[in-house]
Amino acid sequence: MEWKMRAKALPPVESPHREGLDRRLGERVSAGGAVILALENPEPLEIRGHLKDVSREGFRAIHHYAALCTGQQVQFQHASASGLAEVIWNRILGDRVESGFLVLETAKA
Repeated sequence: MEWKMRAKALPPVESPHREGLDRRLGERVSAGGAVILALENPEPLEIRGHLKDVSREGFRAIHHYAALCTGQQVQFQHASASGLAEVIWNRILGDRVESGFLVLETAKA
């Protein structure tokens, strides 16, 4: 006797990461130039990268530090601003990493 299984469509998976894939409130503006990210935990580390774009809430950068984790807080400095940001997402692209940051506070001038 031969058994045949019918393919059954699965319902969409509810995930907090799928809701509103682009949750920015502000418009992104292309940017360039250097960005410096500084970590304090577990030990002091400076990461140098390249700024890709900025928005009112954050920025996107390319760098080579694959161990950067979502939720980590970093001090940042680039041509448009400096302050404290949280890593929101990372995408590994071969030998480089693209990361999105939410600005938590900016440094007073």
